[in-house]
Amino acid sequence: MINKLVVAILFLILFAPNSKAGDFQSAAGIGFQYGIVGGQFSYKEDLTKYYLSLGMFGGGIGFKRALEKDSKHAFGAIFVEATTFVSDHRFAGLTYNYHFNGFTDAGWVVGVSAGRIWYVNNLSPDVNDDKYEYGATINIGYQFWGL
Repeated sequence: MINKLVVAILFLILFAPNSKAGDFQSAAGIGFQYGIVGGQFSYKEDLTKYYLSLGMFGGGIGFKRALEKDSKHAFGAIFVEATTFVSDHRFAGLTYNYHFNGFTDAGWVVGVSAGRIWYVNNLSPDVNDDKYEYGATINIGYQFWGL
């Protein structure tokens, strides 16, 4: 499923009607928006960022949108797959991020992701005790200047 999401985001980036090209940015942090512990590579156009995250325990895809130019607030959505020694996790949800220096500038970012988490047991593959619940996570990271 994540392969289809990657193709869809790349299609939107390459073929979206826009009069000017966007910028690329990178970030590093902790939380689902950063692949648990890892980085984020984003493509930014005006008020919207589309990103891929890759970390020690997983990866994801998502987008963020600022409410207005020079805003410090951004809302979005994310889908993440992560693996630990005990179980696999999938998370799909909505995000809110506060950019201390603004949505487009380098600086610290703190956010919350809320949505649905799926758990798949890795210890006993013969036992079907997969489950899901709703939850929230905190994300903390540093956004670097554009590339």
